[in-house]
Amino acid sequence: MVNLLIKDLGLIGSRLALIIPGAVSTFNLMIMITGFEGIPQSLEESARIDGADRCRGYGIDHQICHDYCIHSADSVHLSFYSEAFRKGRDDRSGERVRRTDQSERRIGIMLRMFATHRIRKQTELSSCLWDFSTMPGDGEEAVRLKAMVPGCWETYPQLRSYRGKACYERSFEAGGNIRLEFKGVSHTAQVYLDGEEIASHYNAYTPFSAVVRNVPAGVHRLTVCVDNSFGEHSALHVPNDYQTYGGITRAVALEELGDAYIKWIHVTPDKKEEGWQAQVQVCVRNLSREPFEGRVRLDLGEEGKITDSLPVKLSPGETAVVSTRLLCGDVRVWSPEDPVLYAAAAVLEDEAGREMDDLIERFGFRKVEVSGKDILLNGSKLRIRGFCRHEDHPQFGCSLPLEALWQDILIMKDLGANSVRT
Repeated sequence: MVNLLIKDLGLIGSRLALIIPGAVSTFNLMIMITGFEGIPQSLEESARIDGADRCRGYGIDHQICHDYCIHSADSVHLSFYSEAFRKGRDDRSGERVRRTDQSERRIGIMLRMFATHRIRKQTELSSCLWDFSTMPGDGEEAVRLKAMVPGCWETYPQLRSYRGKACYERSFEAGGNIRLEFKGVSHTAQVYLDGEEIASHYNAYTPFSAVVRNVPAGVHRLTVCVDNSFGEHSALHVPNDYQTYGGITRAVALEELGDAYIKWIHVTPDKKEEGWQAQVQVCVRNLSREPFEGRVRLDLGEEGKITDSLPVKLSPGETAVVSTRLLCGDVRVWSPEDPVLYAAAAVLEDEAGREMDDLIERFGFRKVEVSGKDILLNGSKLRIRGFCRHEDHPQFGCSLPLEALWQDILIMKDLGANSVRT
């Protein structure tokens, strides 16, 4: 499978090996490196953009929300919110909490490389220290410390070779319907809220979530038990040279939900004789014990020029998918040289037209086909030049910060690559 769109830089690793053209079929995942020219070199200096002139000076289209800016570069969407983060700081227990304050029209936290919500309230529970303790056997003494999340415990001096179980814990304040999302836990995870298990997951590199209804308002304790050991429960039960890092290796988010919410949105572009089209699917879940009736409003393309409205009717506890096909007219196609991305925003409204929830995704207008031994992108032959890169860093393990990811991307671009296999 060839995937021609970088969705999250967090998918990209750090160990490089040259991909030989013609041997592409041996790899099951290829992610194209898009053109990152025009992004400011200093993230800190660019944390706050004051106006359109400065954005254009960096080659970035801009969209103003209050006094902060979402940058929507053709090559990649980056959101810099250090000023907003500082204003959202919570210094209790030394933890830094990034918040979305809808009353001040703040945009969502940067758990991805762009804002995914403007209505749903979201708080990052990572980028701070959690309580950490190992769970050794055979009478060994547990190691207890403050651990940075995200991170790998092999980066701690006393746990360089530890393979087994450990627990991460922290407290947070919330109430009502909540959703906890984990971008990655290595390798297996069991999640508890106030001592009750709410989720379990296997696979370090896929996200998972847990929705908990009617949580009493107040302070709650979140516990994540992690296991990176070999065993029959694991696809890696035979010891090998693959480093199975342990830890909460990706971001963690808390979201506050209403009676119904949008689970996901899928956009599938296709080129027809009459022009580009987009098949859009939106999944909606009703958390209430009462029926829900409303609409999903869709906004696609630049400034939401392509719109539609889909009726939604759900029984108590029901999940359903609504879909539509939109004619998109004259659009800019995606290519490695000009990697244009468009926003797809879905807004859930109740019967009275009140906005309840939203979800924003990105997509590119591109069509991938195979003709004989050739891979065609938008009808033109594509020669893939790239690297095999695994997430394995001497200081960060598989939990690399953005700066380290960015550096490797710049190196690969400088060497003429247009793809990377993770």
